[in-house]
Amino acid sequence: MRKTIILSILFILSGGFALQAQEAFLTLVSSPGAYAESIAEDIYIRPERATTNGGTYSTDEIAKAIDGDMSTMYHSSGNGFTSPITLGFWFENTPADIDYIVYNPRTSGSNGNFKEIEVWYRQKGGENIKYGNYDFGGSASPSVVFFDETLRNIDRIQFIVKSGVGDESGKQFASCAEMQFFRKNPNNFNYSTLFTDPSCSELKPEVTIETIKQVENEFFRKLAYDIYQDRYEREFRIQEYQSYPEPTAIAKINKTARYGILDNPTGIYAKKGEDIIVLVGNTNYFLSATILLPLGRGERTTFSLRQGVNKIRAPHDGLIYILYHTPAGTEPPVKINFVTGTVNGYFDRDKHIAPGDWQRLLAQATAPCFDLKGRYSLISFETAAYRAYCLDNGLEVLEHYDDLVYSEQEFQGQVKYNTMNKTRMVLLSGTMSPGVAAYATDYLTVYGSTRDMLDLSRLKSTTNTTGGGAWMPAHEIGHVNQTRPGLKWLGMTEVTNNILSQYISIKWGVRSRLNDENMGGGKNRYQVAVDGIVTAQLPHNEHGDVFCKLVPFWQLKLYMMDVLGKTDFYKDVYQKVRVNPDPKASSNGSTLDGICQLEFVKIVCEVAQLDMTQFFIDWGFLRPVNLTVNDYATNPFIVKQADVDATIAAIAAMNLPQPPVPAGKHIYEITDSNWAGFKINPLN
Repeated sequence: MRKTIILSILFILSGGFALQAQEAFLTLVSSPGAYAESIAEDIYIRPERATTNGGTYSTDEIAKAIDGDMSTMYHSSGNGFTSPITLGFWFENTPADIDYIVYNPRTSGSNGNFKEIEVWYRQKGGENIKYGNYDFGGSASPSVVFFDETLRNIDRIQFIVKSGVGDESGKQFASCAEMQFFRKNPNNFNYSTLFTDPSCSELKPEVTIETIKQVENEFFRKLAYDIYQDRYEREFRIQEYQSYPEPTAIAKINKTARYGILDNPTGIYAKKGEDIIVLVGNTNYFLSATILLPLGRGERTTFSLRQGVNKIRAPHDGLIYILYHTPAGTEPPVKINFVTGTVNGYFDRDKHIAPGDWQRLLAQATAPCFDLKGRYSLISFETAAYRAYCLDNGLEVLEHYDDLVYSEQEFQGQVKYNTMNKTRMVLLSGTMSPGVAAYATDYLTVYGSTRDMLDLSRLKSTTNTTGGGAWMPAHEIGHVNQTRPGLKWLGMTEVTNNILSQYISIKWGVRSRLNDENMGGGKNRYQVAVDGIVTAQLPHNEHGDVFCKLVPFWQLKLYMMDVLGKTDFYKDVYQKVRVNPDPKASSNGSTLDGICQLEFVKIVCEVAQLDMTQFFIDWGFLRPVNLTVNDYATNPFIVKQADVDATIAAIAAMNLPQPPVPAGKHIYEITDSNWAGFKINPLN
């Protein structure tokens, strides 16, 4: 099977800020982009029509895969597919010569991104011929099918989609923003006449001024002069970029959403309409590019790159990122040279270690946004916000976000069980909808209030009774980390991610919101939750307050980890959820989500090696219920008595001891302020 490996560029768009005029970097050239016209582009061949044998949504027909608009897309039926879908692209009236094809996935989200496919072609008047099998892996980056030899006189190309990214119900889909077909341009510049490799970053030793004068292509002649005279800005224009595994595979193992894909910032800023010349060094990998709007909701536009000379007309202003995704993430680095675009710079925690680097780089930034690259996080907020709220302590802020991302994974057992994400969590500034402060999706999290994110006095406030500044990023990153469906059943979307929010905020020195938030009448969240669920004998999922529903999950942490010293308790619970088969709806009538709740009860008992039945009866996990729950979608949540009885019997069959508690106390009474009183002296 042919494997598609992806190296990409992303433009993160940033609006509302005009760059100051930049001094020319090509010798004696007032506008280096003007000479980009001398660089030949590969020839785009648009199909005459497209067809599919798979049903589509009425608004997502296959024609949108060739309409030249990345914001539209083809999407297969909402019912999913079980047999392969064939997408046909026709050149019947004017047969084409084709060197490579670019599959551009949808510009936001991941549903329908291609996985396993077959590529077939037909010459005019000939038979269908299979070219090869590919696995695009559900990647968010465009994938390239490069033909070993030019396919000539082609009147049809077919993509047979055998699998695609599905939803949590297990359905598979196929989607495509744009399918593009290209022929190589025979007039491409031969870089080997001057430069040591395709990145055109070093001249051959034998090159002289006289050699350079003989070059007809004006752009490359000027570039060679700058390099020869040591006038070329190299710190950010020429860099080696590391490979990373595409986050889809580890997300599947962890049963989470996908981590980020912006691990390789370039420090280069593009202006709308500018020709960005990207010279890619020696590589055996397919290349692609996408443009992401940070002030939108994760929308992207895409294009491809390949070894050698690439010319991209920037459709928007934006910071540029390299994506270099391989199956192992250990392939050799690739040298890339951005000849055009404005140097904005970025701060790398492990690279910029000299005293004053943070202040120097931030002072030099001219774009509206600036990147901070940590070990586990990539944050890209407004340049002005850094200057206003962390002018002198940017490294400390970045270290806190690295700690947050690492600590959530460590709490979930990903460090212990060696399933940590190899790519970074991305945090971006964004424009929010009314009433929305932040949101999370595959590949990124987005925030509206940058002061809360960058002002350490707010992040680490010890007097805030609603989790402090730490709560919001921990909450959104917690969404990405939610294990699904085992710890994200219906009604838990805004609950189980807050196990991590509560953990991070307290770890950062913020007071427990469950303990300190005043709910009226002198009661905190614990007391309201006990009154509303335990005392009222209410099914847990029937209570309307997400923080009250959080209480039993956090009490398990306090009791198991703090009182009993079972420090790996939640690590092992998350691992059980990861490795156990996903639950299914029962024959008794309990829904999938109801069975997830019951399975969680059994997992807790098994990991703790304690019979926690009474705790879960108290908190309503082991009560029959038939609800309609609105959790970003409205669906039934059903737990039947027969399945409750079977769960209790399964726990009883484990022959586990009862949890030790002091006389007269109940575990449902434990809080952040009284947990020490639940310890039992083993000598008594």
